[in-house]
Amino acid sequence: MTGDTERYECTGPDEAAKLAQAFLKIVIGIRSDRLWVWSSALEGFTTLDLHVLRMVERKPDLILKEIRDRLELPNSTLTSVIDRLEKRAVVERTINHRDHRSYGLRLTEHGQEVRAEHERVFHLMMERMLECLPLETESAAFVEQMVRIGDCLELRTASELGLIPRRPLPRTRRQGVHEPV
Repeated sequence: MTGDTERYECTGPDEAAKLAQAFLKIVIGIRSDRLWVWSSALEGFTTLDLHVLRMVERKPDLILKEIRDRLELPNSTLTSVIDRLEKRAVVERTINHRDHRSYGLRLTEHGQEVRAEHERVFHLMMERMLECLPLETESAAFVEQMVRIGDCLELRTASELGLIPRRPLPRTRRQGVHEPV
């Protein structure tokens, strides 16, 4: 092993450790953590920014609560993301036509261009991965397994996967004293 992957050596025959090692090699190999390497148009955008843009593009009538719930984000984080995206002129807040009490987002023309560029770059990254499996049967089997994994994970929430510990939030009395729920 060379370069950045040296510090992630796996120890033993543990399948999860092997998968972690391979996954990190893939992330580093396709530069998915540095999208600006592929396109300067994506410089400064975080993965979370791009997830939000994708969600807005795919379902334009989403309200902010639906985005927050789907991505399992605190309000403050989603607000920061939206403020950052508005500042870069890729989204605009709108009053949702389904629920006039709620806000939604709309991609600007620049936002549509960024989304298209991200989609193009993501496609190139996937092509680079598939080049490592030159036999058509190998790449077809790999894609089938990835679809299966993606479908399974899409149905689970982060809390079900154990990524976010679910603790009850303390209730606050009027005097400001916290008591457990």
